[in-house]
Amino acid sequence: SYSPEETPTYDIPYSDSELNEVQFVRRFDTLILTHRNHEPLLIQRTTLLPKFEIKEIEFLYPPLLDKNILDKKIQCDQTTGTGATLTASDDTIFKSGHAGSIWAIDFIRDGENARQERTFTTNAGTQNYDAVNCSFANFSITTKGFWYGKVVVQIDEKASENDDSNFVDFVVVGNTAEGAERNVTFSTSTALRGNTRIRVQTQNLTETGAAPNDGGFTLIIEDLFFKGLVKLGTINGDSTQFTDCTIISPLQDANTDTIHWSEAAFSNYRKFPVSAEFYQNRLFFTGNTDEPSTIFGSVFNEIFSFLTGETSDLGIRRIVDTPEEGKYLLGKKNLFMGTTGNVVSVNSVDNDALISAKNINTQIENSYGSANVQPVIANDVIVYTQSNGLKLRELVYNQDANVFIGNDLNIMSEDITESGIVQMFVQKDPYQLIWCIKANGDA
Repeated sequence: SYSPEETPTYDIPYSDSELNEVQFVRRFDTLILTHRNHEPLLIQRTTLLPKFEIKEIEFLYPPLLDKNILDKKIQCDQTTGTGATLTASDDTIFKSGHAGSIWAIDFIRDGENARQERTFTTNAGTQNYDAVNCSFANFSITTKGFWYGKVVVQIDEKASENDDSNFVDFVVVGNTAEGAERNVTFSTSTALRGNTRIRVQTQNLTETGAAPNDGGFTLIIEDLFFKGLVKLGTINGDSTQFTDCTIISPLQDANTDTIHWSEAAFSNYRKFPVSAEFYQNRLFFTGNTDEPSTIFGSVFNEIFSFLTGETSDLGIRRIVDTPEEGKYLLGKKNLFMGTTGNVVSVNSVDNDALISAKNINTQIENSYGSANVQPVIANDVIVYTQSNGLKLRELVYNQDANVFIGNDLNIMSEDITESGIVQMFVQKDPYQLIWCIKANGDA
């Protein structure tokens, strides 16, 4: 038997009436709980003893709504740290329910935040060139001319501390000290994490031989926007300011208006995902109350980052062609989302490739809506509760119609689910049974 060694410090937020609506998804030692009214909770085993930690998810990059396209501006009075104040251009942007949510505050990259070009300084030791914030961006570096020594790109993943001792070697771009290697180009293949600076360091550059030492480098940040993240604190009474904000990843400019901002997808104002699922090395969430049928998918193999962009490994935000609210997510060969009015399948357009933002197809499979009850996989099929809570349906592929149909499982005994189903569980041995907990407490 196991007894906890310490009392959890996190207060579980669910009321008694909400417990039946909590859904969960597990991968290895990570369990995620979801409910419409509360932040998704992360439960992880932290030691082999075992010990468990319960907390809200700390996203590397949060799910966001569309970037603002109106003439509505936000500015922040500082670029790093805590105690920041966000000011909006009018009182339609901020709501009290946004407190605690994380917003993107972006600027168009300017000057050396976008491009750095230098001629090498010759010395026998090391030379550090100016650091550039490269949060959530790719970069490329090209060396040029004649130089003798070693060129290294270094990285600092604690940019908010502004401490040069945090830099470590990221990649050796080139080394001509040992031979004839000359100029090379290096590019990152994936976007770096937030709070990240990079800098170029040269080591033991000397003038050698008859050729002039006129070497140098060009560093380009391959993203139009300088991406910053701010966690909102306390709203002022006039609804145009949030104070006590925390800058999660640095901003380019302080006290400067920008129209390039994105609201958090989930907050007490927009509410939270009903369900989550791990599928093809991504974490998927259902949408909020304003975008109830939207699906959010994380970066490939980076389940707590929802950074979107042009490459196939980045996050997914897909608006399904239905106005119905997502009630569950469950993955088999396809990912399925049950809504209040139908079942939607999510798969790849190119069946030989994994799902991505540009390789995704969503299709309504049948018109039997789903209740807010976590479905189960029994034998080889998904079994879910119909929206009225009185029928169990199995999701089965019909080859003739080329759709997934929802067979009625209790058609021969319709009264067995009287009072409605609120939870389902599968007994696997000695043979499979689906147990349903009903609203009246019976099983």
